[in-house]
Amino acid sequence: MMKPYPNLFSVSGQILRLWDDLGTAEEEQERGDVASSIECYAKEKGFSSEKEAREHIRNLISSSWLELNSELVAPTTELPLSIIQASLNLARTAQVMYQHGDDENASTVADNVQALIFRPIS
Repeated sequence: MMKPYPNLFSVSGQILRLWDDLGTAEEEQERGDVASSIECYAKEKGFSSEKEAREHIRNLISSSWLELNSELVAPTTELPLSIIQASLNLARTAQVMYQHGDDENASTVADNVQALIFRPIS
């Protein structure tokens, strides 16, 4: 069966979704939103703790990055370079936004934007 979208798009979207779940699952659960991938994997795989499920999600993200990188090295579709870069940047942006969670020492998205746009390079 043929996939409706190039694998490059699917893998980038998967990285975004998994990082988003790692970053927002607790707030969404408190609001009563639908189950996140963390809850689904915990139930499906029989993990005894949320920590185990989160580690599994991180492993899935690592596998997805390997798949995305292999897609960039040996593309299975002929897409314009700008589209390939946009897809890669989607995954990169998701990781920058969500990877540090509530770490007080990590820079925020606002800090990163200010550093990129408003602070002069010295």
